[in-house]
Amino acid sequence: MQNVKNPIRLARAVMEKTEHILLVGEGAGAFADEVGVPRASLDELVTPAAIQEWETYKKYHVSTDSTEAYNIMQIVHEGFCE
Repeated sequence: MQNVKNPIRLARAVMEKTEHILLVGEGAGAFADEVGVPRASLDELVTPAAIQEWETYKKYHVSTDSTEAYNIMQIVHEGFCE
């Protein structure tokens, strides 16, 4: 599920309030809303360090921090930014 402020809280709610072990897609979003797990905007999820890492990668095609680079590349791949 994307854009969840606290994914651990959502996972715990799935475990405690349903018979499922996994929820995905629109159903996961509806369940998050139902149990009161807040959504997060993209600005809240992408750190300034991740943006800087992405800019460095785009310019030099080299990563300085593989974790930050992976996170921002995943967001770009999913179409959230260019």
